[in-house]
Amino acid sequence: MAIYSLFSASGAPGVTTTAVALAKSWPRHVILVDANAAATQSISAGYLRSLLPHEKGVMELAAAARNHQIDNTLPSTLIHLEGSNADFMQGPRSPLQARTMSVLWPALLEKFLALDSAGTDVIMDLGRLGTEHFATPLLQLSNRAVLVMRSDLPSIVGANWHAAQLVEQFEGAEETGRMLKLAVVGQGQPYSASDIGKKLGIRNPISIGFDAATAAHFSTGSPLPKRRVGNSRLLRSIDAMGAALRATSNLPVEDDDE
Repeated sequence: MAIYSLFSASGAPGVTTTAVALAKSWPRHVILVDANAAATQSISAGYLRSLLPHEKGVMELAAAARNHQIDNTLPSTLIHLEGSNADFMQGPRSPLQARTMSVLWPALLEKFLALDSAGTDVIMDLGRLGTEHFATPLLQLSNRAVLVMRSDLPSIVGANWHAAQLVEQFEGAEETGRMLKLAVVGQGQPYSASDIGKKLGIRNPISIGFDAATAAHFSTGSPLPKRRVGNSRLLRSIDAMGAALRATSNLPVEDDDE
């Protein structure tokens, strides 16, 4: 079991869409955490379309951690994502809450790490690097830190400096079970994932297919096109991404086809 964090370096490359799709396709229990310091509520208002009012989330769990009540509070902070093995935890609901969370993340991280023994994975949407109060502790201690980006030149230029810093931070980290990964959305538009990986110094990049209609389902909650269910390059690539991440985490992947 492991903690996977997804984040971007610039623009809107589809971090949230990828995180939701990945969680929905996960073959065992997983908790999807909105840890975006920008407090955009993009999953609650997007995929869930604000149809499931929920008052509890990471803030309430962090408060419970300070009172040693985290185990009792965790279940009430989760929203089950129908048709999947995933539960969702709502993120900060305002910039003020996000500022407070910056000192509370370590307590929550300890709980997330403890979920390992319970057979639960954690996927976190961290938002964009450089955002004030970005959840750096979560990034630094994730088993897999995944930089998500597009394949155009502005995205490459925007990610270049951050990638250099990340590569340095994760140098030698594989020995402790941590790894930096790169996921390119819509490769070949115009650069390939392989070329981008070489440019940024991140090995074995993951390619995520671009499919606007299917992506809209995960980003805005629109109906999933039935004709795309078995023929969506996005869904196929998300399945492959999940398998690759679990494989590099030394996790079993044989249950993917169940």
